[in-house]
Amino acid sequence: MLADELDLPDARNLTREGASGWEFIILVEGAADVVRKGKTVNELGPGDFVGEISLITGAPRTATVKTRGPSRILVLTASGFRTLMHDVPSIQDKVLAALAARLSPDD
Repeated sequence: MLADELDLPDARNLTREGASGWEFIILVEGAADVVRKGKTVNELGPGDFVGEISLITGAPRTATVKTRGPSRILVLTASGFRTLMHDVPSIQDKVLAALAARLSPDD
């Protein structure tokens, strides 16, 4: 298995804006807020993911993502992420589409 499954409490940071990113995180259950420069810019739910920007570009995390209530996540290391992207082309398409949207100059 490529991922570790974790149960997290409310208000747990999944990522921190400006930090290096070494993992890809999929929200299985629960909700999370995406905060950029102190402002909530998005809300995530089951099936949403974070971490792809840092893993693909090597840039620092672009936002802080914090759980909103108890949550269950899957965490893949950078190596696991690369394996997933290689082995499951349908995931690759979804991740790259999200990357393009998140890096859009309209943000």
